[in-house]
Amino acid sequence: MSNRVRALFVAVLLLSLSGPAHSQQERERARIPDKYKWNLSDLFPSEAAWRTAKDKLVAEIPQVRRFKGMLEGPAQLADALDLVNRLNKDFARIYSYASLVADQDTRVSAAQGMQQEMQQVAATFGSEVAFVEPEILKIDKRRSTNGFLRKRG
Repeated sequence: MSNRVRALFVAVLLLSLSGPAHSQQERERARIPDKYKWNLSDLFPSEAAWRTAKDKLVAEIPQVRRFKGMLEGPAQLADALDLVNRLNKDFARIYSYASLVADQDTRVSAAQGMQQEMQQVAATFGSEVAFVEPEILKIDKRRSTNGFLRKRG
């Protein structure tokens, strides 16, 4: 047997050995046992429930604007931070669901669209709350030493 034929034979043999191992990996999600899948119903029972939560979040984000330029006292600061933190918690849950759905099968364009929707919501949310930190940093230091932002012991 010539060296060329022998090299071709070895190449074919290697390819045939790697083929079955590759084909053993399941690609269709429906055929994968449930015990190996994420249980996304812990986040939302359905895509419709996710969409309802997402739409509610989008409608609530503009409420942050009412605090712009108003973070002068402890009550306003606490209310603003409560709202921002609640919205951020909701956002994280909604975004996680969309991201996990998109990761289940990257061939499903509707799921990829959900993730893109959430990226847009993230940009909107980020721009709406961008004023909070700079306004906190501008709070008069004398007010903070008189109890407004004093560290609690």
